[in-house]
Amino acid sequence: MLKPITLFFALIFSLSSFAIESQKILVPSDLSEKEGTLLVEELFQSGRNILQSSTFALESSEKSAQYPSGDFVLLWGLGEETSNQDMTQSEYNKIWRIMNYLKKMGFRVIMNVRAEGADVKEAVETEGTSVVLYSGHGNTSGFYDFFSRRVTYDLFKNKAKSVYQFILSACHGTESRVNYAPPKDMIMYTWEGLTNTDDLMTFLMGSWTGMEGKNLAIR
Repeated sequence: MLKPITLFFALIFSLSSFAIESQKILVPSDLSEKEGTLLVEELFQSGRNILQSSTFALESSEKSAQYPSGDFVLLWGLGEETSNQDMTQSEYNKIWRIMNYLKKMGFRVIMNVRAEGADVKEAVETEGTSVVLYSGHGNTSGFYDFFSRRVTYDLFKNKAKSVYQFILSACHGTESRVNYAPPKDMIMYTWEGLTNTDDLMTFLMGSWTGMEGKNLAIR
């Protein structure tokens, strides 16, 4: 799961589509988990403004690569305060541990560290998205975006048929999920009460495979 693979980062300039039409900002290189973590730290330190205003995608360096499992969309909406940005960076570094696994499973991984409600909705409504992982703050009423605005309750109203799994890493997700009326053709993972990065990583590194609910999706 942690064997190095050839990867590159790409900066997506248009959020109107998740298609990769991007400028390569790093040449392909073999990155181990440690090297990947160092790279992420460097990007946060040297390109903080870029990271806070754009979306990054992580994919195979082979232009002809196919992604049979669809898109795995990672969205962070923790906020721009220093403590929230530090939390985002820490979680980003830890999630690097599953990147090789996701590639092996045939996912294209798309990331946004400044996710607004519209970004979450776009991910859910984009045909080709399979799994959405949203990390942010929440309470018993709902969960919130980068600017502390509650993600609207109609989030799943126009859900793409390809989306079969939504992971909500936010406090009181279990209590607030009823407000979002998750559809029956999708699995929604939530945590009850307070939660943190450790809970998310325990989940991702445990029995989770990324395929749960795939049989529910219509492709």
